[in-house]
Amino acid sequence: MILTMKLKSLILTIGFLILTFIFISCSSQENNNKNLQESFIEPPEKIMVYKNNEQIVIEKNFELYTKIVELANDRIKEPLNIAKLAFEDSSLKTIKSNETAVEFFYSEKVSSEFKSDNDKVLKKEYSRLLMLLTGDNKELLIFGDDGRYHDGPYGRLLPADDLLNLVTQIPESNSLTKKQNEGNLTETTKGISEKDIKEEKQIEMAISMAQKFCDDMTKSWLKLERVDMSDYLVDNVNTHLVLNWIDFDIADRKQNTWKQLKSIDKVLLNSGNFERISETQITYKTFVEIGYTRHEPSVIGIGINLTLNLEMVDGKWMITGADILGPSIYREWKESNYTTIEEMDEAFRNSCKEKGILVNIHKSTISEKGY
Repeated sequence: MILTMKLKSLILTIGFLILTFIFISCSSQENNNKNLQESFIEPPEKIMVYKNNEQIVIEKNFELYTKIVELANDRIKEPLNIAKLAFEDSSLKTIKSNETAVEFFYSEKVSSEFKSDNDKVLKKEYSRLLMLLTGDNKELLIFGDDGRYHDGPYGRLLPADDLLNLVTQIPESNSLTKKQNEGNLTETTKGISEKDIKEEKQIEMAISMAQKFCDDMTKSWLKLERVDMSDYLVDNVNTHLVLNWIDFDIADRKQNTWKQLKSIDKVLLNSGNFERISETQITYKTFVEIGYTRHEPSVIGIGINLTLNLEMVDGKWMITGADILGPSIYREWKESNYTTIEEMDEAFRNSCKEKGILVNIHKSTISEKGY
């Protein structure tokens, strides 16, 4: 009798332990799935909105930034699967021109986890993320790195209605000028005031100056010698780090010939944000994508993305700020939050020494106006 009672007690204890274990496991799995479904897309460095054949840059400090990220995450709350598809860069360029989409850009690779239909976790590394809101591929999430997109996008995303409605309400960066993918400018002449026409011309001049910087930068890469940019670029604390990186990159490619470029494949200058701060101060900000092919090993579809800030100085557009997304050495410098050109140059020299790169640092040419 006593033995039977002990046996029953033992069985009840074991049963209780088994049920407790199952409960903890289920709770843990439930929490993991919940966390997985709440994280998804990392907050990007910048967001690009494509609509009406125009590109609009959304910075972190914009009110719309958080809402766009939030609504994009809402589309990924259901399980995803890998689609057996691949997109050519040219086809995505056409899609961006004809459809509405948002693209997230990161300064370095990020990793995200997504739940699939079979309860497995899909892990993905990327530095850019394209989410289409209209068209045949609006249910797909397209990943990429600098200059190229990956095969096998993820889908199916939930409907884009809320995000599309938000993006549709974003005002165009300039209602008169749209930067076409082919580089042409379109103009609406009906009802344009003299002030509007003047601003239109100012924007054209700003775009032309930004294009010159891109041309000189790519020319510097191919010739392995930095082109003089002092005529239109103010060497200050907001541009000097980029100038140092250009010199570092050119010197690195000179010594390591396999890194030298075979061709420049893409220079995409997106429409920017024009702002009249006062009667005497106007600014223009634009986002640029540059893609290139390297000699050996032959690597295509790589490149960098950068932001340019221009300001009208004495009736002439000057580049007063620049920032690059992509290069690791540049990220190291930027994350150090240098506040003087001397600190930036010291970091430049130290990096050259660490990498065994021989280079003569360029001289500072800070404008006397203090821009």
